[in-house]
Amino acid sequence: MELGVIVGLAVDPGLKAAQRARLFRQLYGWKDKSQFGKYEYDREGLLTDIPHVKLMRGVFIVRKQDKKKIVDFLKDKADVLTRQVVLTASDRKKLFRDK
Repeated sequence: MELGVIVGLAVDPGLKAAQRARLFRQLYGWKDKSQFGKYEYDREGLLTDIPHVKLMRGVFIVRKQDKKKIVDFLKDKADVLTRQVVLTASDRKKLFRDK
């Protein structure tokens, strides 16, 4: 039985939309388009290199060893809640691809 960590974040409702968008872009990354969609670039975020299972916006599952990096990134930007969870078979496949 392997354990993971579920991370939930709540952004201050008084935060401006541009600041909220910037936070989620820094976390998840985004697709950048130029020349009216002719060119498309993937911009990396923190979770680009960290295996994760996105459950919904602001809620995702990561490996236990990646928890500190994420919490440190979010600690001054949002309220963060973490809990250990038992991983399903599909979660294990996504989080531990190298095993």
